[in-house]
Amino acid sequence: MKDGKRGTDIFFSTIYEQINITYAPVVVRSYRPLNSSDIASGVEQQHLTVFSLAFLDSDDAIAKSFQGITDFSSKTVNICIGVLSALVAISIMLIIYIAFRVSTSMTEPILQLLDVIQNINCMGISNDDITKLTNYKGSCCEVDSVYKTMEMLYKVVQFANSAFFSGDLEVAYQVLRDSLRLFTRL
Repeated sequence: MKDGKRGTDIFFSTIYEQINITYAPVVVRSYRPLNSSDIASGVEQQHLTVFSLAFLDSDDAIAKSFQGITDFSSKTVNICIGVLSALVAISIMLIIYIAFRVSTSMTEPILQLLDVIQNINCMGISNDDITKLTNYKGSCCEVDSVYKTMEMLYKVVQFANSAFFSGDLEVAYQVLRDSLRLFTRL
């Protein structure tokens, strides 16, 4: 400070409080003639230090000025955490709902097909089971393909049975043999 320089320093007051000091010189530009007897010779610019300016502040005063910012930022962080938590919760519920709908749309036709096949295996098939096959609009093309295949198999076996019971054993045998070849290739 005595040399006309700027800087910062720390010292302790008589009550052992830490004081921060920041100082800088106040410099004034002035112009001095090169030759005072001859004005035409010009002037030179000088920087003169008039005085040094210092600011003193305790650590408590500096911390107090940032306390409002800390409170505001803490409140903002808490609000952001709450909003993000709500968004995450809503997203998770939406994902669970979509997964439920997709899995339901895939399992319902399979369970219905299982019911029809169990009825066929128990020889308890009815016209209601066949209408389930013909009127069903499934969730995916694989399930629809299985439904159409089962419907076609039922019709072929019904035709073969009709031919068998009407006494045309050759037609019944040919139809059943062709259907067996067809369905074993699938």
